Amino acid sequence: MKAKLIQEIERQIEAYTKIKEEEIRGTIEKWKKMVNLLKKDKLSEEDIEEAFGMLCFKSLAYCCGLEKKCPYRDTVLAILGITEEEYLEVKKKADEMFRKIIR
Repeated sequence: MKAKLIQEIERQIEAYTKIKEEEIRGTIEKWKKMVNLLKKDKLSEEDIEEAFGMLCFKSLAYCCGLEKKCPYRDTVLAILGITEEEYLEVKKKADEMFRKIIR
């Protein structure tokens, strides 16, 4: 019984390792794309869409405020040339708009 359990656990470890390796490769590719975008002087529409595509929900509109650390959001802001102050101003305006439509 122990041998069978050990075999199952080892199989699970191998499966999780493969999943993590794929996640790590995907993350590395994402960071390489971000570096390439940061190096550009001028962004095309395609570049901008690619930058948004690297965010969790594909849009800065759904990102957290700056009180939470997020390397993806912060890097995309830098790629797009948006300052923290500008980002906070837009988030504040969005909040005000939501409050106006509450009935």
